[in-house]
Amino acid sequence: MNAQSINTISSNAQTVIIKEKSKTFSIFGIVFGLLSVFIMAILFVPLSIIFSLLGLLKRDTTNIILGVTGLVLSLIGLMTSPLLMGLIGLRFM
Repeated sequence: MNAQSINTISSNAQTVIIKEKSKTFSIFGIVFGLLSVFIMAILFVPLSIIFSLLGLLKRDTTNIILGVTGLVLSLIGLMTSPLLMGLIGLRFM
């Protein structure tokens, strides 16, 4: 082979990159939501809300389901935390 045929062979090579939709933000939202229900809600409720909303922005069916689950868990974590309820002005019944 001469140098010209080597150049044509290398120029025809193509790289195919397949991007899959990542569920990382939604999964973090669920994990932080679960942690907010059981421990340190003051820290994990805001993190769960942020990551769940970032997961919802991906607009994939799986991410939407996981993001909503994270938001529900963060709401439950908010309602079970007396410190957070006191900060936002809700009183216990």
